[in-house]
Amino acid sequence: MNADLEVFPWAKQYSEEFRTLQRLMSLPREGEWLDVVSLAEEVASFGPDRALCVDLRGNIGHQRARIKAKYSKLSGHITVQDLEESVKAAPSIAGVEFMVHNFFNPQPVKGAPIYYLGRILHDWPDEKAVEILKDLIPAMDADSRVLINDMALPYTGVHWWVACVDLQMYTMHGALERNVD
Repeated sequence: MNADLEVFPWAKQYSEEFRTLQRLMSLPREGEWLDVVSLAEEVASFGPDRALCVDLRGNIGHQRARIKAKYSKLSGHITVQDLEESVKAAPSIAGVEFMVHNFFNPQPVKGAPIYYLGRILHDWPDEKAVEILKDLIPAMDADSRVLINDMALPYTGVHWWVACVDLQMYTMHGALERNVD
């Protein structure tokens, strides 16, 4: 593209490319985390004024729309946090609150039972990943949990789709997915 910028800052300058990138990031993967974690049990006793889940860097809310569809009777709201460009582009979703937030700043939503990080930590070196996690600690209550939905790849025997994502990280960002050591 003959640009000095990385993919995300470059795409923010071009609305159609940014929308395309957001759609790409919202594609569901086989074996979604909702198949493994039961939110109904985790947050059944929480009232309607409490944030049930905070989705850090939640893009345009595609994951939260899936939660609302699967658990339509849950009270409380879901907070989707992302940078301003994503929040502006997000569609309205009943029961989902959108909030501009950079996860390198202290977490403003206090006491949520779940702080969800989906496909985030793999994008950052170890010291930045630790910084992201440490910024959550002051916001958490004793019953809060951090749910990390990410990949760490073995060096051999990787599924073809995951290998494609790894190659995409390399070609777009000059980076690699995390490996299991």
